[in-house]
Amino acid sequence: METKLTDQSSDQSPSEEQPSNNDYRITIFRPLSALPLFDYPLRRLFTEILSVEQFLLAYCCALMETQILINSSSYYKLMLVSESLTTLLNPFKWQHVYVPILPTKLGIHLIISF
Repeated sequence: METKLTDQSSDQSPSEEQPSNNDYRITIFRPLSALPLFDYPLRRLFTEILSVEQFLLAYCCALMETQILINSSSYYKLMLVSESLTTLLNPFKWQHVYVPILPTKLGIHLIISF
């Protein structure tokens, strides 16, 4: 990805672009094959917690930016599912509110936001 930045302090209009010494070029290289760090075993996710179909449904909802509520009595399972969803969205990023663990007393706010 290349981005060209121009110094905006000059008095020229945008239609009168001329090359100058104030132009900068920034090149960012990031391999698309590199996944972010993930400390949970995905094998356990698909063998003990969710079926592949259930995970794909949640993954499609995340790609469509749908509100997702994951409920579990086990913090480990809750974090495994939620962190695997956000990690496997790579190269995309979740842009909305992400609260992995919400105290029971704040549950009323979930009803209001939906």
